[in-house]
Amino acid sequence: DSMSRRSISRLETSYPQIERTIGNTFKKKNPVVLHPGNMLSNGMVSWAPRRMEIIPTPSSDLYAQSWDRQLVIHESRHIMQTGKLMSGLFRPFYYAFGEQVQGVAALFAPNWFFEGDAVATETALSNSGRGRLPEFNMLYRAHRIDGNFYSFDKWNLGSYVDYTGTYYALGYNLTAYARHQFGADVWDRVTNRYVSRVAIPPFTRAIKHVTGLDSEQLFNETFSFLEKEWEEQELAYQQSGFKPNYISHSNKRYNSYKYPQALNDSVILAVRSNFSDLTALVKIEKGQEKHLTYLGNINSPIILNNDKVYWTENISGTRWAHKN
Repeated sequence: DSMSRRSISRLETSYPQIERTIGNTFKKKNPVVLHPGNMLSNGMVSWAPRRMEIIPTPSSDLYAQSWDRQLVIHESRHIMQTGKLMSGLFRPFYYAFGEQVQGVAALFAPNWFFEGDAVATETALSNSGRGRLPEFNMLYRAHRIDGNFYSFDKWNLGSYVDYTGTYYALGYNLTAYARHQFGADVWDRVTNRYVSRVAIPPFTRAIKHVTGLDSEQLFNETFSFLEKEWEEQELAYQQSGFKPNYISHSNKRYNSYKYPQALNDSVILAVRSNFSDLTALVKIEKGQEKHLTYLGNINSPIILNNDKVYWTENISGTRWAHKN
């Protein structure tokens, strides 16, 4: 009950601030469900039936912000977004067909907008937020240095061959740049246009009307702006001569290596994952990789201590989906 009271207080305090840059939304009481028995730190907003679900267990990847404050800002922004899409042309259909109309209204709005705008909001309304994390731009900076920067479609739609990150990071960069360039209320104006006009493609047309740029042009301008910032940072910190040292061998399909631990001067332990195999603990020595063991649903970094490796895994509950 103390967790509930704290969540209510933060939700009621924050939503007027969150609403300021998205405009008047569809006003309906919104149930909030807490799942304190779930170890998979997350949150979600959904309709039919409408609700916000919060898993209050702090994430093991937490940054400089309390987990409940982070979830309140991020998920409340999703409430505002979905409420905004239930206005204009879509409002009569809501009364005729019910809450599932929200899914139709959101169909033509891209995921990079929903998640990117929520990350931009959590960053703007706090002293932390994922937008301030270096790894949110690490992938894009690496590709710029490598000279192999993908097209907007590839970054947006993903790839089974190359790692393209998440639409959280892509969306944050696009939505934050638009806020910087066209004002903090730019996505209020874009969504107003989206729900009041019938056009194909609808969301891109709305962005074009408000900013003069379609989605791909916004992408190009965003990363041209960021590249200049990155170049200035490299000059300021004198890091432009850095040469990477590759410790894993080259693959036709990408592997993801996380939580590296140095066993000694020449041996690295890491968690490897890819599209064709289960998540595994591997040992890398002189570019050669040895499989040690498969891992379950790991939910923490690995820790090496006294030549033993420790980690934690989620074990699903027998009866309840949100108890594990």
